[in-house]
Amino acid sequence: MAAPCSRGGGPRGASALPSPPDTAIKRGGEAWPQRRRLLSRAQFRAIYEQGMRRSSPHFTAFGLPGPAGGGAVRFGITASRKLGGAVVRNRLRRRTRELLRRQAAADGLACDIVINPRPAVATAPLAALAAELDELVGRLRAAVAKAQAAPGGGR
Repeated sequence: MAAPCSRGGGPRGASALPSPPDTAIKRGGEAWPQRRRLLSRAQFRAIYEQGMRRSSPHFTAFGLPGPAGGGAVRFGITASRKLGGAVVRNRLRRRTRELLRRQAAADGLACDIVINPRPAVATAPLAALAAELDELVGRLRAAVAKAQAAPGGGR
């Protein structure tokens, strides 16, 4: 008789330990709330097509005034296949998300921002990236506010 494939002898994919509830799985106690995220393809497309663009050595950011009534900044992160395989793209997104999570929530102008990391984000020191991203988001928010205040509220 053949030995079972796992020590526990349970069904394939089953774990000996029960899974924790979803509320217990929060990285460092800090969630990434939906109110701070761009969620739909239409939101991303609108920002790319109608928004303004600012660049830095490690990031490109696109911004557009957000929905009226909310003072929150919402972020989206995109990493195209040009940057590398899935492992590289996921690492870029994870590092960028962590930088945005640590960033102080700025009040005032409601703004939607899409961040495109460059390949060097995968290996650059987080402290330098944090300072660069803070400065880039600040510049973009100022430009969006200026464009919104201008007659016509356009680009």
